[in-house]
Amino acid sequence: MPKTTIKLKTWYCPACGYHHDYDPADAEKHALHHPGIPVALCPACFTGHNATRTQAEVPMQVQDDPAKRIEIVIVGPEQIEAMQIDSGHKDKDGKTLLRSLTAAEKKEETDKMHAAITKHTANKA
Repeated sequence: MPKTTIKLKTWYCPACGYHHDYDPADAEKHALHHPGIPVALCPACFTGHNATRTQAEVPMQVQDDPAKRIEIVIVGPEQIEAMQIDSGHKDKDGKTLLRSLTAAEKKEETDKMHAAITKHTANKA
């Protein structure tokens, strides 16, 4: 399975740039992620957890620019096979040396991938 990149429908706050991947008008999801924050409002601005530290009631908007949408990458077995990690050693110039994953590390990464797919599939049901 090749690596797959998916752009998700994204909502953002025009005032502070906060963004998420669910419809803020969906009261159930909004309450799950941001209890106590009024539906459709930016949670960062409403609570003052933004760059300006000011509270405001700013409605979230759909992100129309595909380049700014939330992106997820699904990794397949080929990418796991090709993964390299920090070996813990450096070359003579101080550059980090990489090593291939061990069989156990490859299995662990594959198990993580399968668990994520299973969890995502279960959430869709």
